[in-house]
Amino acid sequence: MDSWPDYTLSNSIHQLFMELDSKAIRDLFQEVKKESRKQGMIYEESDGKTRVIPLMIRPRLIRPHQRDYFLKVCYHMNQAYQKLIQLYFSHPKIQTLFPFTPEEKKWLNDYFPKNPKAPHTLITRWDANTNFSGRQWKASFHFLEVNGVGVGGLHYTPTAERIILEVVLGALRKRGHSLKIRPNDDVRQILLWELQSHLKSLGQKRCHIGLVLDDRTKGGPLDFFFLAKFFQSQGIQAIVVDPRDLRLKKGQIMAKDLPLDILYRDSMIEELIEMEKEEKKTLSAMRQAFLENRVVSGLGGELDHKSAFEIFTSPFYERYFTFEERKCFRKHVLWTRLIRETKTTDPQGSSIDLLRYALQHQESLVLKPNRGYGGAGILMGKEAPQKKWEHMLQEALKQTGSYIIQERCAVRKKKFPVLDEKKRIVEKNLNVVCGFIYSPYGLGILGRASQANIVNVAQQGGMTTILICENSKIP
Repeated sequence: MDSWPDYTLSNSIHQLFMELDSKAIRDLFQEVKKESRKQGMIYEESDGKTRVIPLMIRPRLIRPHQRDYFLKVCYHMNQAYQKLIQLYFSHPKIQTLFPFTPEEKKWLNDYFPKNPKAPHTLITRWDANTNFSGRQWKASFHFLEVNGVGVGGLHYTPTAERIILEVVLGALRKRGHSLKIRPNDDVRQILLWELQSHLKSLGQKRCHIGLVLDDRTKGGPLDFFFLAKFFQSQGIQAIVVDPRDLRLKKGQIMAKDLPLDILYRDSMIEELIEMEKEEKKTLSAMRQAFLENRVVSGLGGELDHKSAFEIFTSPFYERYFTFEERKCFRKHVLWTRLIRETKTTDPQGSSIDLLRYALQHQESLVLKPNRGYGGAGILMGKEAPQKKWEHMLQEALKQTGSYIIQERCAVRKKKFPVLDEKKRIVEKNLNVVCGFIYSPYGLGILGRASQANIVNVAQQGGMTTILICENSKIP
Protein backbone atom coordinates (compact mmCIF):
# COMPACT_ATOMS: atom_id res chain seq x y z
CA MET A 1 0.00 0.00 0.00
CA ASP A 2 1.22 3.52 -0.80
CA SER A 3 2.49 5.42 2.24
CA TRP A 4 1.74 8.96 1.05
CA PRO A 5 -1.33 10.83 2.32
CA ASP A 6 -4.41 11.51 0.22
CA TYR A 7 -4.30 15.28 -0.27
CA THR A 8 -7.80 15.36 -1.77
CA LEU A 9 -9.42 14.50 1.54
CA SER A 10 -11.38 17.34 3.12
CA ASN A 11 -9.10 20.15 4.34
CA SER A 12 -5.90 18.06 4.06
CA ILE A 13 -4.28 20.49 1.61
CA HIS A 14 -5.36 23.36 3.88
CA GLN A 15 -3.72 21.69 6.87
CA LEU A 16 -0.57 21.10 4.86
CA PHE A 17 -0.47 24.79 3.94
CA MET A 18 -1.01 25.93 7.52
CA GLU A 19 1.98 23.87 8.65
CA LEU A 20 4.25 26.29 6.77
CA ASP A 21 6.24 28.91 8.68
CA SER A 22 4.17 32.11 9.16
CA LYS A 23 6.84 34.25 7.48
CA ALA A 24 6.87 31.87 4.51
CA ILE A 25 3.08 32.18 4.24
CA ARG A 26 3.21 35.99 4.30
CA ASP A 27 5.90 35.93 1.62
CA LEU A 28 3.67 33.71 -0.50
CA PHE A 29 0.74 36.11 -0.15
CA GLN A 30 2.97 38.96 -1.31
CA GLU A 31 4.41 36.99 -4.23
CA VAL A 32 0.98 35.73 -5.40
CA LYS A 33 -0.41 39.28 -5.41
CA LYS A 34 2.66 40.54 -7.26
CA GLU A 35 2.37 37.82 -9.91
CA SER A 36 -1.39 38.34 -10.16
CA ARG A 37 -0.89 41.96 -11.16
CA LYS A 38 2.03 41.11 -13.44
CA GLN A 39 0.22 38.29 -15.25
CA GLY A 40 -3.08 40.13 -15.72
CA MET A 41 -5.39 38.97 -12.94
CA ILE A 42 -7.04 42.38 -13.27
CA TYR A 43 -10.69 43.49 -13.10
CA GLU A 44 -11.86 46.89 -14.32
CA GLU A 45 -14.44 48.78 -12.26
CA SER A 46 -17.17 50.91 -13.84
CA ASP A 47 -15.16 54.09 -13.15
CA GLY A 48 -12.25 52.76 -15.22
CA LYS A 49 -10.06 51.94 -12.23
CA THR A 50 -8.56 48.48 -11.99
CA ARG A 51 -8.06 46.10 -9.10
CA VAL A 52 -6.20 42.84 -8.65
CA ILE A 53 -8.63 39.92 -8.40
CA PRO A 54 -8.04 38.21 -5.05
CA LEU A 55 -6.55 34.77 -5.63
CA MET A 56 -6.91 32.23 -2.82
CA ILE A 57 -3.39 31.23 -1.97
CA ARG A 58 -3.95 27.52 -1.55
CA PRO A 59 -5.62 25.38 -4.23
CA ARG A 60 -8.60 23.09 -4.12
CA LEU A 61 -7.85 19.60 -5.41
CA ILE A 62 -9.75 17.02 -7.42
CA ARG A 63 -8.88 13.47 -8.38
CA PRO A 64 -8.27 12.44 -12.02
CA HIS A 65 -11.40 10.27 -12.05
CA GLN A 66 -13.46 13.23 -10.81
CA ARG A 67 -12.14 15.37 -13.65
CA ASP A 68 -13.12 12.59 -16.08
CA TYR A 69 -16.63 12.50 -14.60
CA PHE A 70 -17.07 16.26 -14.90
CA LEU A 71 -15.86 16.05 -18.51
CA LYS A 72 -18.41 13.33 -19.32
CA VAL A 73 -21.31 15.18 -17.69
CA CYS A 74 -20.42 18.47 -19.41
CA TYR A 75 -20.23 16.64 -22.74
CA HIS A 76 -23.83 15.46 -22.35
CA MET A 77 -24.97 18.89 -21.13
CA ASN A 78 -23.36 20.53 -24.15
CA GLN A 79 -25.02 18.04 -26.49
CA ALA A 80 -28.38 18.91 -24.93
CA TYR A 81 -27.70 22.65 -25.09
CA GLN A 82 -26.77 22.39 -28.78
CA LYS A 83 -30.27 21.05 -29.46
CA LEU A 84 -32.09 24.05 -28.02
CA ILE A 85 -31.83 26.32 -31.05
CA GLN A 86 -33.43 23.75 -33.37
CA LEU A 87 -36.09 22.99 -30.74
CA TYR A 88 -36.75 26.71 -30.47
CA PHE A 89 -37.56 26.96 -34.18
CA SER A 90 -39.66 23.80 -34.27
CA HIS A 91 -41.57 23.99 -31.00
CA PRO A 92 -43.82 27.04 -30.27
CA LYS A 93 -44.14 26.11 -26.58
CA ILE A 94 -40.37 26.33 -26.16
CA GLN A 95 -40.36 29.79 -27.72
CA THR A 96 -42.45 31.06 -24.81
CA LEU A 97 -39.60 30.16 -22.41
CA PHE A 98 -37.21 32.57 -24.13
CA PRO A 99 -38.46 36.18 -23.91
CA PHE A 100 -36.78 37.55 -27.02
CA THR A 101 -37.88 40.93 -28.34
CA PRO A 102 -39.32 41.08 -31.88
CA GLU A 103 -35.99 42.49 -33.10
CA GLU A 104 -34.05 39.61 -31.53
CA LYS A 105 -36.45 37.09 -33.05
CA LYS A 106 -35.83 38.64 -36.45
CA TRP A 107 -32.05 38.24 -36.02
CA LEU A 108 -32.54 34.59 -35.09
CA ASN A 109 -34.84 33.95 -38.05
CA ASP A 110 -32.72 35.86 -40.55
CA TYR A 111 -29.23 34.77 -39.53
CA PHE A 112 -29.37 31.32 -37.98
CA PRO A 113 -28.00 29.01 -40.71
CA LYS A 114 -30.74 26.52 -41.56
CA ASN A 115 -28.39 24.27 -43.57
CA PRO A 116 -24.96 25.18 -42.20
CA LYS A 117 -21.83 24.09 -44.02
CA ALA A 118 -20.01 24.23 -40.69
CA PRO A 119 -21.15 23.02 -37.28
CA HIS A 120 -23.00 25.36 -34.95
CA THR A 121 -20.10 26.08 -32.60
CA LEU A 122 -20.77 27.13 -29.01
CA ILE A 123 -18.30 27.94 -26.25
CA THR A 124 -19.95 27.29 -22.88
CA ARG A 125 -19.33 27.57 -19.17
CA TRP A 126 -21.53 25.55 -16.84
CA ASP A 127 -21.62 27.24 -13.44
CA ALA A 128 -22.06 24.73 -10.66
CA ASN A 129 -22.05 24.09 -6.94
CA THR A 130 -20.10 21.01 -5.88
CA ASN A 131 -17.97 19.49 -3.17
CA PHE A 132 -14.92 17.52 -4.25
CA SER A 133 -14.28 15.57 -1.04
CA GLY A 134 -16.27 12.77 0.55
CA ARG A 135 -18.11 9.81 -0.92
CA GLN A 136 -21.16 11.92 -1.87
CA TRP A 137 -19.35 14.37 -4.16
CA LYS A 138 -21.43 13.36 -7.19
CA ALA A 139 -24.66 14.02 -5.30
CA SER A 140 -23.44 17.54 -4.41
CA PHE A 141 -22.72 18.45 -8.05
CA HIS A 142 -25.50 20.80 -9.29
CA PHE A 143 -25.56 23.20 -12.22
CA LEU A 144 -26.78 26.73 -11.48
CA GLU A 145 -26.79 28.19 -15.01
CA VAL A 146 -25.08 28.09 -18.39
CA ASN A 147 -23.14 30.85 -20.11
CA GLY A 148 -23.10 30.61 -23.91
CA VAL A 149 -21.86 34.03 -25.07
CA GLY A 150 -18.70 35.81 -23.93
CA VAL A 151 -17.68 33.16 -21.42
CA GLY A 152 -15.72 34.76 -18.60
CA GLY A 153 -12.53 33.32 -17.17
CA LEU A 154 -10.80 32.16 -20.36
CA HIS A 155 -7.69 34.17 -19.46
CA TYR A 156 -8.04 34.20 -15.68
CA THR A 157 -8.47 30.44 -15.18
CA PRO A 158 -5.19 29.15 -16.67
CA THR A 159 -3.33 32.23 -15.41
CA ALA A 160 -4.43 31.63 -11.82
CA GLU A 161 -3.40 27.98 -12.08
CA ARG A 162 0.01 28.94 -13.43
CA ILE A 163 0.58 31.42 -10.58
CA ILE A 164 -0.28 28.89 -7.87
CA LEU A 165 1.85 26.18 -9.46
CA GLU A 166 4.83 28.52 -9.92
CA VAL A 167 4.64 30.32 -6.57
CA VAL A 168 2.97 28.02 -4.05
CA LEU A 169 3.58 24.41 -5.11
CA GLY A 170 7.29 24.48 -4.24
CA ALA A 171 6.55 25.66 -0.70
CA LEU A 172 3.86 23.00 -0.21
CA ARG A 173 6.24 20.27 -1.33
CA LYS A 174 8.63 21.19 1.47
CA ARG A 175 6.02 19.76 3.81
CA GLY A 176 4.31 17.27 1.52
CA HIS A 177 7.15 15.76 -0.50
CA SER A 178 4.88 13.39 -2.43
CA LEU A 179 2.40 16.07 -3.57
CA LYS A 180 1.79 15.83 -7.31
CA ILE A 181 -0.66 18.29 -8.84
CA ARG A 182 -1.20 19.49 -12.38
CA PRO A 183 -3.34 22.11 -14.11
CA ASN A 184 -6.51 21.57 -16.07
CA ASP A 185 -6.57 22.05 -19.84
CA ASP A 186 -5.64 25.58 -20.92
CA VAL A 187 -8.95 27.07 -22.04
CA ARG A 188 -7.19 29.75 -24.11
CA GLN A 189 -5.72 26.97 -26.24
CA ILE A 190 -9.07 25.16 -26.28
CA LEU A 191 -10.75 28.29 -27.65
CA LEU A 192 -8.08 28.64 -30.34
CA TRP A 193 -8.56 25.01 -31.41
CA GLU A 194 -12.35 25.52 -31.54
CA LEU A 195 -11.98 28.58 -33.77
CA GLN A 196 -9.47 26.85 -36.05
CA SER A 197 -11.69 23.76 -36.27
CA HIS A 198 -14.70 25.89 -37.17
CA LEU A 199 -12.76 27.62 -39.93
CA LYS A 200 -11.49 24.30 -41.23
CA SER A 201 -15.08 23.07 -41.54
CA LEU A 202 -15.74 26.18 -43.66
CA GLY A 203 -12.86 25.15 -45.89
CA GLN A 204 -10.53 27.93 -44.73
CA LYS A 205 -6.96 27.55 -43.49
CA ARG A 206 -6.16 31.12 -42.44
CA CYS A 207 -7.20 32.15 -38.93
CA HIS A 208 -7.42 35.89 -38.28
CA ILE A 209 -9.50 36.38 -35.12
CA GLY A 210 -11.68 39.31 -34.12
CA LEU A 211 -12.56 39.42 -30.42
CA VAL A 212 -15.81 41.37 -30.49
CA LEU A 213 -16.36 43.48 -27.39
CA ASP A 214 -18.80 46.34 -26.72
CA ASP A 215 -16.70 49.28 -25.48
CA ARG A 216 -19.62 51.64 -24.75
CA THR A 217 -19.37 51.04 -21.01
CA LYS A 218 -16.37 50.64 -18.78
CA GLY A 219 -15.96 47.88 -16.28
CA GLY A 220 -15.75 44.13 -16.20
CA PRO A 221 -13.24 41.37 -16.83
CA LEU A 222 -10.35 42.04 -19.21
CA ASP A 223 -10.25 38.54 -20.67
CA PHE A 224 -10.46 39.60 -24.31
CA PHE A 225 -7.39 41.86 -24.25
CA PHE A 226 -5.26 39.11 -22.73
CA LEU A 227 -6.75 36.52 -25.10
CA ALA A 228 -5.59 38.66 -28.02
CA LYS A 229 -2.06 38.66 -26.57
CA PHE A 230 -2.17 34.90 -26.12
CA PHE A 231 -3.31 34.28 -29.70
CA GLN A 232 -0.59 36.62 -30.96
CA SER A 233 1.98 34.66 -28.94
CA GLN A 234 0.85 31.58 -30.87
CA GLY A 235 1.52 33.31 -34.20
CA ILE A 236 -2.17 34.12 -34.80
CA GLN A 237 -3.39 37.52 -35.95
CA ALA A 238 -5.95 38.69 -33.36
CA ILE A 239 -7.55 42.01 -32.44
CA VAL A 240 -10.13 43.25 -29.92
CA VAL A 241 -12.76 45.22 -31.82
CA ASP A 242 -16.06 46.95 -31.10
CA PRO A 243 -18.90 45.66 -33.34
CA ARG A 244 -19.43 49.21 -34.68
CA ASP A 245 -15.83 49.35 -35.90
CA LEU A 246 -16.15 46.28 -38.12
CA ARG A 247 -16.62 47.04 -41.82
CA LEU A 248 -16.99 45.24 -45.11
CA LYS A 249 -14.44 45.65 -47.89
CA LYS A 250 -15.27 43.74 -51.06
CA GLY A 251 -17.17 41.20 -48.96
CA GLN A 252 -14.32 40.79 -46.48
CA ILE A 253 -14.89 41.55 -42.79
CA MET A 254 -12.29 44.09 -41.68
CA ALA A 255 -11.05 45.56 -38.38
CA LYS A 256 -8.80 48.51 -39.21
CA ASP A 257 -6.53 47.06 -41.92
CA LEU A 258 -6.81 43.46 -40.72
CA PRO A 259 -9.08 41.07 -42.65
CA LEU A 260 -10.91 38.81 -40.20
CA ASP A 261 -11.88 35.20 -40.78
CA ILE A 262 -13.79 34.47 -37.59
CA LEU A 263 -15.29 36.41 -34.68
CA TYR A 264 -15.42 35.35 -31.04
CA ARG A 265 -18.06 37.52 -29.45
CA ASP A 266 -18.88 38.94 -26.06
CA SER A 267 -21.83 40.97 -27.38
CA MET A 268 -25.35 39.59 -27.18
CA ILE A 269 -27.80 40.22 -30.02
CA GLU A 270 -29.78 42.66 -27.85
CA GLU A 271 -26.61 44.76 -27.50
CA LEU A 272 -26.06 44.75 -31.26
CA ILE A 273 -29.65 45.91 -31.77
CA GLU A 274 -29.10 48.74 -29.27
CA MET A 275 -25.98 49.83 -31.17
CA GLU A 276 -27.83 49.96 -34.46
CA LYS A 277 -30.54 52.14 -32.92
CA GLU A 278 -28.00 54.47 -31.31
CA GLU A 279 -25.84 54.76 -34.41
CA LYS A 280 -28.82 54.83 -36.77
CA LYS A 281 -27.02 52.44 -39.08
CA THR A 282 -26.88 48.73 -39.75
CA LEU A 283 -23.97 46.67 -38.42
CA SER A 284 -23.46 45.18 -41.86
CA ALA A 285 -20.19 43.38 -41.11
CA MET A 286 -21.58 41.74 -37.98
CA ARG A 287 -24.70 40.63 -39.80
CA GLN A 288 -22.59 39.27 -42.65
CA ALA A 289 -20.46 37.30 -40.18
CA PHE A 290 -23.58 35.64 -38.72
CA LEU A 291 -24.94 34.95 -42.19
CA GLU A 292 -21.70 33.18 -43.15
CA ASN A 293 -21.55 31.26 -39.83
CA ARG A 294 -18.30 33.00 -38.87
CA VAL A 295 -19.35 33.89 -35.31
CA VAL A 296 -18.56 31.85 -32.19
CA SER A 297 -20.62 31.34 -30.14
CA GLY A 298 -23.23 31.14 -32.86
CA LEU A 299 -26.80 32.33 -32.43
CA GLY A 300 -27.60 29.26 -30.35
CA GLY A 301 -25.59 30.92 -27.59
CA GLU A 302 -28.47 33.38 -27.20
CA LEU A 303 -30.49 30.60 -25.55
CA ASP A 304 -28.37 30.67 -22.40
CA HIS A 305 -31.29 32.11 -20.45
CA LYS A 306 -31.71 30.53 -17.03
CA SER A 307 -35.14 29.41 -18.21
CA ALA A 308 -33.36 26.89 -20.44
CA PHE A 309 -33.12 24.77 -17.32
CA GLU A 310 -36.92 24.43 -17.35
CA ILE A 311 -36.57 22.45 -20.56
CA PHE A 312 -34.00 20.20 -18.88
CA THR A 313 -36.09 19.66 -15.73
CA SER A 314 -39.60 19.32 -17.17
CA PRO A 315 -40.96 15.86 -18.10
CA PHE A 316 -42.81 17.50 -21.00
CA TYR A 317 -39.54 17.83 -22.97
CA GLU A 318 -37.85 14.55 -22.05
CA ARG A 319 -38.50 12.96 -25.44
CA TYR A 320 -36.12 15.38 -27.14
CA PHE A 321 -33.08 14.19 -25.20
CA THR A 322 -31.06 10.98 -24.96
CA PHE A 323 -31.06 8.64 -21.99
CA GLU A 324 -27.61 9.88 -20.89
CA GLU A 325 -28.69 13.51 -21.18
CA ARG A 326 -31.82 12.91 -19.12
CA LYS A 327 -29.76 11.09 -16.49
CA CYS A 328 -27.50 14.15 -16.20
CA PHE A 329 -30.55 16.41 -15.86
CA ARG A 330 -31.98 14.30 -13.01
CA LYS A 331 -28.70 14.14 -11.12
CA HIS A 332 -27.16 17.54 -11.72
CA VAL A 333 -29.62 20.19 -12.97
CA LEU A 334 -31.54 22.23 -10.40
CA TRP A 335 -35.31 22.37 -10.87
CA THR A 336 -36.05 25.69 -12.58
CA ARG A 337 -39.21 27.40 -13.83
CA LEU A 338 -39.89 30.66 -15.66
CA ILE A 339 -42.25 32.73 -13.49
CA ARG A 340 -45.72 33.00 -15.03
CA GLU A 341 -49.29 31.93 -14.41
CA THR A 342 -49.10 28.22 -15.28
CA LYS A 343 -49.56 24.65 -14.20
CA THR A 344 -46.34 22.66 -14.15
CA THR A 345 -44.55 19.97 -12.13
CA ASP A 346 -42.58 20.29 -8.91
CA PRO A 347 -39.12 18.73 -8.35
CA GLN A 348 -40.77 15.38 -7.59
CA GLY A 349 -42.88 15.47 -10.76
CA SER A 350 -46.23 16.24 -9.12
CA SER A 351 -48.62 18.70 -10.76
CA ILE A 352 -48.64 22.16 -9.15
CA ASP A 353 -49.78 25.73 -9.63
CA LEU A 354 -46.43 27.48 -10.05
CA LEU A 355 -47.17 30.72 -8.19
CA ARG A 356 -48.84 28.97 -5.27
CA TYR A 357 -45.85 26.66 -5.04
CA ALA A 358 -43.43 29.60 -5.12
CA LEU A 359 -45.29 31.24 -2.22
CA GLN A 360 -45.52 28.08 -0.14
CA HIS A 361 -41.90 26.97 -0.63
CA GLN A 362 -40.09 30.28 -0.32
CA GLU A 363 -37.26 28.95 1.87
CA SER A 364 -36.28 26.25 -0.62
CA LEU A 365 -36.23 28.57 -3.68
CA VAL A 366 -34.14 31.32 -5.23
CA LEU A 367 -35.47 34.13 -7.44
CA LYS A 368 -33.17 35.15 -10.30
CA PRO A 369 -33.30 37.50 -13.30
CA ASN A 370 -33.69 35.26 -16.31
CA ARG A 371 -31.08 37.01 -18.44
CA GLY A 372 -28.98 38.73 -15.79
CA TYR A 373 -25.33 38.07 -15.07
CA GLY A 374 -22.69 39.01 -12.51
CA GLY A 375 -24.88 37.86 -9.61
CA ALA A 376 -27.08 40.98 -9.78
CA GLY A 377 -30.74 40.90 -8.73
CA ILE A 378 -30.74 37.48 -7.05
CA LEU A 379 -33.09 37.03 -4.09
CA MET A 380 -32.56 34.10 -1.72
CA GLY A 381 -35.93 32.95 -0.42
CA LYS A 382 -34.46 31.77 2.86
CA GLU A 383 -33.05 35.23 3.61
CA ALA A 384 -35.86 37.43 2.24
CA PRO A 385 -38.78 38.77 4.33
CA GLN A 386 -42.01 37.15 3.21
CA LYS A 387 -43.49 40.45 2.02
CA LYS A 388 -40.46 41.18 -0.14
CA TRP A 389 -40.64 37.69 -1.65
CA GLU A 390 -44.33 38.12 -2.46
CA HIS A 391 -43.70 41.58 -3.90
CA MET A 392 -40.89 40.35 -6.15
CA LEU A 393 -43.03 37.50 -7.44
CA GLN A 394 -45.77 39.96 -8.37
CA GLU A 395 -43.25 42.24 -10.07
CA ALA A 396 -41.87 39.25 -11.97
CA LEU A 397 -45.36 38.45 -13.21
CA LYS A 398 -45.69 41.95 -14.65
CA GLN A 399 -42.39 41.58 -16.55
CA THR A 400 -43.12 38.55 -18.68
CA GLY A 401 -40.16 36.22 -18.93
CA SER A 402 -37.93 38.36 -16.75
CA TYR A 403 -37.45 36.07 -13.74
CA ILE A 404 -37.09 32.41 -12.87
CA ILE A 405 -37.37 30.51 -9.63
CA GLN A 406 -34.87 27.77 -8.97
CA GLU A 407 -34.43 25.08 -6.38
CA ARG A 408 -31.99 26.33 -3.75
CA CYS A 409 -28.89 24.33 -3.01
CA ALA A 410 -26.60 25.13 -0.11
CA VAL A 411 -23.49 26.86 -1.41
CA ARG A 412 -20.39 24.91 -0.38
CA LYS A 413 -17.96 26.39 2.11
CA LYS A 414 -14.22 25.81 2.21
CA LYS A 415 -11.56 27.00 4.62
CA PHE A 416 -8.84 29.29 3.23
CA PRO A 417 -5.91 31.16 4.79
CA VAL A 418 -6.22 34.94 4.31
CA LEU A 419 -4.52 38.05 5.65
CA ASP A 420 -6.65 40.31 7.84
CA GLU A 421 -6.38 44.11 8.06
CA LYS A 422 -3.36 43.81 10.39
CA LYS A 423 -1.60 41.34 8.03
CA ARG A 424 -2.25 38.46 10.39
CA ILE A 425 -2.81 35.00 8.94
CA VAL A 426 -6.35 33.88 9.71
CA GLU A 427 -8.57 31.07 8.47
CA LYS A 428 -11.90 31.92 6.85
CA ASN A 429 -14.75 29.78 5.65
CA LEU A 430 -15.67 31.08 2.21
CA ASN A 431 -18.52 30.18 -0.14
CA VAL A 432 -17.22 28.49 -3.27
CA VAL A 433 -18.65 27.72 -6.71
CA CYS A 434 -17.03 26.72 -9.96
CA GLY A 435 -17.55 26.98 -13.69
CA PHE A 436 -16.81 24.12 -16.09
CA ILE A 437 -15.59 25.43 -19.44
CA TYR A 438 -16.19 22.49 -21.76
CA SER A 439 -15.05 21.67 -25.29
CA PRO A 440 -14.39 18.43 -27.17
CA TYR A 441 -10.75 19.54 -26.89
CA GLY A 442 -10.70 19.58 -23.10
CA LEU A 443 -12.05 20.96 -19.84
CA GLY A 444 -11.14 24.02 -17.81
CA ILE A 445 -12.44 24.72 -14.30
CA LEU A 446 -12.93 28.25 -13.01
CA GLY A 447 -13.08 28.46 -9.22
CA ARG A 448 -14.58 31.39 -7.30
CA ALA A 449 -14.71 32.17 -3.58
CA SER A 450 -16.49 34.83 -1.54
CA GLN A 451 -17.82 35.64 1.90
CA ALA A 452 -21.13 36.58 0.24
CA ASN A 453 -23.76 34.00 -0.70
CA ILE A 454 -23.63 35.23 -4.30
CA VAL A 455 -20.17 34.16 -5.40
CA ASN A 456 -19.03 36.32 -8.30
CA VAL A 457 -15.90 38.31 -9.15
CA ALA A 458 -18.14 41.23 -10.18
CA GLN A 459 -19.53 41.20 -6.63
CA GLN A 460 -16.03 41.62 -5.11
CA GLY A 461 -15.42 37.87 -4.93
CA GLY A 462 -12.10 36.18 -5.57
CA MET A 463 -10.78 33.18 -7.46
CA THR A 464 -9.57 29.81 -6.30
CA THR A 465 -7.71 27.30 -8.40
CA ILE A 466 -9.03 23.76 -8.79
CA LEU A 467 -6.09 21.53 -9.66
CA ILE A 468 -5.77 17.82 -10.39
CA CYS A 469 -4.01 15.77 -7.70
CA GLU A 470 -2.26 12.69 -9.07
CA ASN A 471 -1.58 11.07 -5.70
CA SER A 472 -5.04 10.50 -4.31
CA LYS A 473 -6.58 7.28 -3.08
CA ILE A 474 -9.93 6.41 -4.58
CA PRO A 475 -12.26 4.94 -1.91
